[in-house]
Amino acid sequence: MHLQSTQIELRIGSDLTLLAVQTALQQSSLNVLLKMLAVSEDTQQNVDVVILDDYSFDCQSLQCPAQPAYLLLSNQLAPRDVHRVMTLGFRGYLYLGDSLVERLPQAVRDVAAGGTYLSPAAAAAYAQMNHYARHIQPRITSYQYQVLQLMSQHWSGGRIAAQLGRSTTAIYQVQRFLRDLFEVETNGELLDCVTELGILPDMRRISA
Repeated sequence: MHLQSTQIELRIGSDLTLLAVQTALQQSSLNVLLKMLAVSEDTQQNVDVVILDDYSFDCQSLQCPAQPAYLLLSNQLAPRDVHRVMTLGFRGYLYLGDSLVERLPQAVRDVAAGGTYLSPAAAAAYAQMNHYARHIQPRITSYQYQVLQLMSQHWSGGRIAAQLGRSTTAIYQVQRFLRDLFEVETNGELLDCVTELGILPDMRRISA
């Protein structure tokens, strides 16, 4: 495949993102053929790269084949979100806060050539998820997970202790261990971290 004639299919629901994508590609040294598709269309003939955004991305129904290469432009940066997208078979994830116009051409080159591309913030989020899976998850017991669940419901240390048949001091020790494990200072930061990693459901999303 000759990268100087890369054919790109755009499935972008945001007008602002679409304009930024067109600007980035037109200002680059890439010689691209752009194909605009409605979100509901599904045509991939002779396409090298498919670019989607949050508005056109449906993780429940999308199946990513080996070809063409899929690249997502997203405002989402939680480690669980980045990891989920990449495990679906996407070859690129570009966080929109990471200078889209500057980074998109290189992202297209990399994924069209068979590689992968994660913008800096997305790469950091993905690495955080991998670090959790390898070094943190194996160290969390079911008892500690129960404590996290009850903390997410805004239970006090004393109430958690009574529920689990432990002393309040024991619960405080668990909370301190978890804060150290996740390298945070407060229980609020701990809950934010486990939510971003997908360890616990995001209660803010559920209540919205």
